[in-house]
Amino acid sequence: MLSTTSKYAIRAVLYLAMLSKKNEDKSKVLKVGIKKLAEDLKIPTFFLGKIMQTLAKHKILTSYKGPNGGFSFNLDPDQISLLDIVKIFDGEEVFNTCLLGLKLCDQEGFKKEDCPFAQDLDICMARISNYLKNTYVGKVAESLNTIDDVFMI
Repeated sequence: MLSTTSKYAIRAVLYLAMLSKKNEDKSKVLKVGIKKLAEDLKIPTFFLGKIMQTLAKHKILTSYKGPNGGFSFNLDPDQISLLDIVKIFDGEEVFNTCLLGLKLCDQEGFKKEDCPFAQDLDICMARISNYLKNTYVGKVAESLNTIDDVFMI
């Protein structure tokens, strides 16, 4: 249902949030480089770099250039919902399209009420959308045990 890009973005943001919570020197901005992120998360560097730049463009993250550069949060992780991230990469239409990708749905004159799956799937998709809307990065990061357990580092 969610694109690989959205999944990777959520993983990266959760990873940053977990590192931020572990950061003991709160007076310094925690910046994590793309190479470390890609290596620890097992995501291709180029692909993750594009994801992180997109998150920075949408003001979720801040990007720092140079040898001591990296990424950090621009927004408080407790204010970023998982839906905020999904919308950037997949849009909201992901929750309004046929989950099964049936040919029937693309036919001219098709009415949604004619689909044997539409009503149940619409309920499921609404629940998933609502869950993502009400689930915040900071809260998820707080509830996870350790980075090693979560990301298999």
